Amino acid sequence: MDTPSMKKTASEAINAIAARNGGRVTPEEVIDAARRSDSPLHDYFDWDDTSAAHKYRIEQARRLIREVKITFTVETKTVRSVYYVRDPSMGAKEMGYISVSKVRTESELAREVLVEEFSRVNAVLARAKALATILGLAEDIDQLNEQVASLSQRVLTATPVEAMAAA
Repeated sequence: MDTPSMKKTASEAINAIAARNGGRVTPEEVIDAARRSDSPLHDYFDWDDTSAAHKYRIEQARRLIREVKITFTVETKTVRSVYYVRDPSMGAKEMGYISVSKVRTESELAREVLVEEFSRVNAVLARAKALATILGLAEDIDQLNEQVASLSQRVLTATPVEAMAAA
């Protein structure tokens, strides 16, 4: 179980690595530090090579799926996009993708996919805002967040025909 004190200890270990390297840290350095069984980082990694290799292949497959593209012509506009998106019917801890072609034919599914995409955008904007605040550059991020939230709400409350037009 990952407790707040474990996360704090792991954060401290990563911060120590960064401190030794002028504020920079790489995944390789974290893995090297975690190899020792007494390292506070050790339990965050799968050290069984067979299991870890399979997990890595799953991640490679996920990346490969996300790289498949499709080109649609909508009215007179051609749009290039990912071909597969996360299947919103899958549980939070389940992996699964669905083609945009399939999503395009089902208005409720299209709505769910767009709302999920907007949720990811909001998460990225929240991360960007935290960084921008630290760096003194946060002025416009709240406005972007509000626009994305507004658009997401419009898609969520749209009629099926309107949702399909938005997709």
